[in-house]
Amino acid sequence: MLLTPVVILYLFSLFDKTSADCNAYNGPAGNTECVKLSRYNGYQYATCLTDAYVKQKSNNVHQCQDQSRTYCYYQCMIEIHKLETGSIADDCSCDPNQPVPSPGTTLPTSCYSPNGQDCTWYRNCLEKRHPCETTSNDYALKYAENFCNLYGQSYSKFSSTGKQWVNDVRKCLQVSLVYLVRSKYATYSCSQIKQVAFSSHAPCYLKPWQSNPGICDLPLADYWTVFWTIKGSLITSDIGSTLSQIMDVAVGCRKKEWFPPSFTAVLQLRIEVKRVFGISKRSADLQLADEPSTIFAAQMTDSISTLMKWDAKTLDWFGYALNDTSIDPDKQLVVILLADKLLAQKKTNTSSVNLTTQSMKFGRAVADGSLPLTVNGTKLWITDLQLCTNTNCNTTTATFVSSENPHEPKRSCSEYCFYSLYLIMLCYVIALKTDQH
Repeated sequence: MLLTPVVILYLFSLFDKTSADCNAYNGPAGNTECVKLSRYNGYQYATCLTDAYVKQKSNNVHQCQDQSRTYCYYQCMIEIHKLETGSIADDCSCDPNQPVPSPGTTLPTSCYSPNGQDCTWYRNCLEKRHPCETTSNDYALKYAENFCNLYGQSYSKFSSTGKQWVNDVRKCLQVSLVYLVRSKYATYSCSQIKQVAFSSHAPCYLKPWQSNPGICDLPLADYWTVFWTIKGSLITSDIGSTLSQIMDVAVGCRKKEWFPPSFTAVLQLRIEVKRVFGISKRSADLQLADEPSTIFAAQMTDSISTLMKWDAKTLDWFGYALNDTSIDPDKQLVVILLADKLLAQKKTNTSSVNLTTQSMKFGRAVADGSLPLTVNGTKLWITDLQLCTNTNCNTTTATFVSSENPHEPKRSCSEYCFYSLYLIMLCYVIALKTDQH
């Protein structure tokens, strides 16, 4: 494959100091210049970076033109926007008459070419440049570093394919954030950093590096180890969003079945839930939940686990919402993944709990109308539950339908008997009057 050169060759003639600012073998990485290239209509930043970083960032599409170099300049429009010609985006634009903005914080050169093996990169690089630990948008320490370390703790449980994937993903996730720690990008807010970071997860899971294994290539056991490892990192709305991303990516894997009958570590349940409205409220005036769907689904699943008395020592669970416009707008489809915790996390080779038994018990509670589910004060009614045998839930082993609102008081046998007797007597009286006429 022909690789596109990214080294800016004529910087040597434009800037006397350039050779010192980006030495071919010593760099250092992170030095930035404001340059005008013929393929673009304005000035943009170009940063001295390692050839290894350039290749990783571009998935091997770009490299230093002179392959004997360890360092070269990488222009912003290619690095950030993957554009080799055209107008300069605002976040790449610079003024050649103004000095390059100072980052304010000096970082080690290793921050600009992470290898993915050092989980402290998030603390020593991203968090140092953008302190967000005390905010509600703390990505680097609250999630990323913890997540990276968890992969390290679970590393021995993966197959050789899984270990390659873990190495590539950890590097891909760090490399995707490198441009945030450089001088020009010091104005990024904590919420923007968090958004950029989470948006990089799905691409890194799917294709972390060239033709190396992506998530669709993982063996079943590796995939679910990844899933429950992430689930165990933090219980927050961010984790819910990330796990939903992973499931969306997995469902998109062609010819890949994540729930074969032979795999007993994880079971997929699909439920239909609707809100129980009061007499004075019209359902059309209300949404199913006031919270975002990912938070709502997670909270609902946790409430179900409490009512069903699921044992957290042997079971794990995760719920996420499906956006299906074909169903009643007053209803919501939710997928619940129920896992044999020890088996799914490869802590044992044998089942520690019967998932089918737990699911059937759950189904009977739905059908009997004996599951009065409430989430944040909102009464919910599970009207349908399916035990799925494939990823898209096209086939099921059991379906449970609820015809009774679990929040309505149940009539006793004596009430039913009295009501039946009343109907019989009423019919008798009507019959007598008919005969008299």
